[in-house]
Amino acid sequence: MWGNLLGGRVDGQAGGAARADPRLSRFHRSGGYIHPAMATAGARLLKDAIDRGAFEPVYLLYGADEFRKDEAIRQVIEAATDVGTRDFNLDQRRGGELDAGGLSSLLDALPMMATRRVVVLRDIGALKKPVRAQLDRYLAAAAADTVLVLHLAGDDDPDAALLKRVVAVELAAMNEREAQQWVVRRAKTLFNAAMAEDAAALLVAYAGREAGTLASEVEKLAAFTRDGAIDRAAVEAVVGVRPGETLGDLLDLVAARDAVGAARLVPVVLAQPKTTGVQVVLALTTQFLAMGWGLAMRANGTSAGALRGSYYDLLKSGTALTGRSWGDAIASWVNHLGAWDRAAIDAGLAQLIAADRALKETRVSSEEQLLTSIVLTLGAPVRGRRVA
Repeated sequence: MWGNLLGGRVDGQAGGAARADPRLSRFHRSGGYIHPAMATAGARLLKDAIDRGAFEPVYLLYGADEFRKDEAIRQVIEAATDVGTRDFNLDQRRGGELDAGGLSSLLDALPMMATRRVVVLRDIGALKKPVRAQLDRYLAAAAADTVLVLHLAGDDDPDAALLKRVVAVELAAMNEREAQQWVVRRAKTLFNAAMAEDAAALLVAYAGREAGTLASEVEKLAAFTRDGAIDRAAVEAVVGVRPGETLGDLLDLVAARDAVGAARLVPVVLAQPKTTGVQVVLALTTQFLAMGWGLAMRANGTSAGALRGSYYDLLKSGTALTGRSWGDAIASWVNHLGAWDRAAIDAGLAQLIAADRALKETRVSSEEQLLTSIVLTLGAPVRGRRVA
């Protein structure tokens, strides 16, 4: 149970024309939008097509990360069209704006003074039935001189019929490890800046995992450092996060059952941009689920060292929000596991569920008050029991 709750959804493989290719390990020189650890086969194919300038007839971009979908579209346009004739060979439309005849004319047009053209069709979930039927007819025999990029808005899943006829590229929301690796790679490829791992962890803890926000922060950091080295001090200077005042520090205090110390950090953490009460509760929930799972593992005879490895395997399988780097989170969970028992974990999870519901209601007047109350309750030491 603990593993299922902590792990969340596991990124699946793309269907349709996706296929493996051993050449696809390098990163795209413009900064990339896909990390190998989370890329589907279709994503690797798209990156290879951008590198080589040789494209399949149809690509489908879907998943929750709109920033990386937009970057993928931009990179396809730049790689598949010549700047001199781009105005004649690029069309971008939204699904809700087209009728069947308009879509047919769009897809049947021939390249002008070029070998191919690019058509970007955004928000295909808004296509009316006759328009979708026209698209399906085209996909059955897609033109070789047109690169059609289909965009599915939000985190809706594409239907099976569509997946059979496209190269499907899933760009899902990044987990914390993926976000940390993404900012390191982006700093290097776009700005030739080396970002330290602990700096990347601090940045993600501060800014969250949304790619657009992280891209903006990386650009600021690259401009600030100038010498090509982005360390924790640079992140602290640019984003205003000080040691001991991060979400990770708050989580550590709760794990150590330092209720007073955790309560003092609540207003400081909430004052940081991109940090919300719901985010704090989600990170606390991950922590409690992880520690409950760890208690079960230790009860079955798993050593502390083996437990650390098991935690890494568990985190790799899902998208749980840990609130800091995986290494820091795992160290905290293992080190403080002796302060908890199953009853305390279950009680804490019940309280966190109630807090999550309360935070999502518009009647809540103060996130700070609610979170202060919850961390005081969660972190309160157990009376009459020795903490190991």
